[in-house]
Amino acid sequence: MKGIATTILFLAFTAFAGAQGLTYGFKAGLNFSTLNGELEKDDAGTTVEEFNRVTSFHVGFGFSYNFSDYFGARAELMYSQKGARLRYDGASFETLTSNAGIQIIGNGTRTTRNDVLNSYIDLPVTLYVRPLEWLEISVGPSVGVLVSATGAGSTTFSGKTLSGTTIPEHSLTLEYNYLKDETGGADLNNSTTLKIGNQEVDLPSKVGAYYEIPRVDGNFFNVLDLGLNAGLSVYLSKTLYLGGRLNYGLSDATNNAYDFSQVKLDAENARIPRSDFDRNVSIQASVGFNLR
Repeated sequence: MKGIATTILFLAFTAFAGAQGLTYGFKAGLNFSTLNGELEKDDAGTTVEEFNRVTSFHVGFGFSYNFSDYFGARAELMYSQKGARLRYDGASFETLTSNAGIQIIGNGTRTTRNDVLNSYIDLPVTLYVRPLEWLEISVGPSVGVLVSATGAGSTTFSGKTLSGTTIPEHSLTLEYNYLKDETGGADLNNSTTLKIGNQEVDLPSKVGAYYEIPRVDGNFFNVLDLGLNAGLSVYLSKTLYLGGRLNYGLSDATNNAYDFSQVKLDAENARIPRSDFDRNVSIQASVGFNLR
């Protein structure tokens, strides 16, 4: 699917660029991005999740077609990073396997910090108007193809097993590559031993994206990202401008196959599906030029 989407983007951009009467330009700048979706709550109704903004960058070039001095269309090809600072603080669970092969299930509290950074090849297509010579307003759709998805942070858990044995506080370092990690992926070269009652568990120094959740078909983040752009540019000269743009996601950025409750397990000690809709939301601040 990624290859097909990339081909479609390339053909559409090439066709636009081959038209007569076009001008071109370049842009670069910062992205202030987050994910927007339903936040999980514990049994008392307290919100235990947060999605905060992460700062990244974008760079790209585009072609514009001026229908008149005041109206035109533009297609851009951009490398754009999006993501979020994911935070979890509250009631949770943990499933471990002892060195003797015994499954240990615990309930307690968890604190997780995961800074997600996803890279997309974006193709925004916009219509723009220039009510003033120095002012441009633009709006239009975009489609993005995910080319990289990483996460970094840590998670800390403490609690008790289902039989009441204390699980000491322990932490894992998160080093996620959502496109490449495999089920159970972890670095055991510098493991530590956690004692739970009369059982011992070797904890890895670093864990991958699918250490706790088995990898299924597809990645944690969906390949295609559809969005809507609305922007405003102020021209400092005939070609140089400063611009701001809102990119609002129209599609679910995450794969529902990995959407589970982090608060608790069901009566059979199985994960509870949530099927959240998490959209990318980015504010882009750019500096660029258009030759016109």
